[in-house]
Amino acid sequence: MGSLAQKHQSKEELQKMMKEFNADYGDGFMNFDQFVELNTKGAESEEVLKDAFSVYDRNGNGWISAEELQEVLKSLGDECSIEECRKMISGVDNDGNGMIDFQEFKVMMVAAHSIQPLNGLNL
Repeated sequence: MGSLAQKHQSKEELQKMMKEFNADYGDGFMNFDQFVELNTKGAESEEVLKDAFSVYDRNGNGWISAEELQEVLKSLGDECSIEECRKMISGVDNDGNGMIDFQEFKVMMVAAHSIQPLNGLNL
């Protein structure tokens, strides 16, 4: 949780979170979807995130490819190479398929919103 810029939780708080978000299995383990739900609870509305995702998912297939990312960044005036776009994607590509699905996008956006500016600078 600390690596996602979350506040430090006590063991009791973590156990409570596990119980709440793992209620359907009760096995003490959290799957990826449960982890996303835990880390996006109270975040921007799902509709806002879906709208943002659709800006990048140019062909509407449910995935953001390096080519789509490059196209959107280029339209915003950022000249990134296809290799730079692949590197950006690999940083959030949980399943290793080279593309970003909505769940991965959601984690990326929530993580980006939870990072606090350093000395007043947005990095």
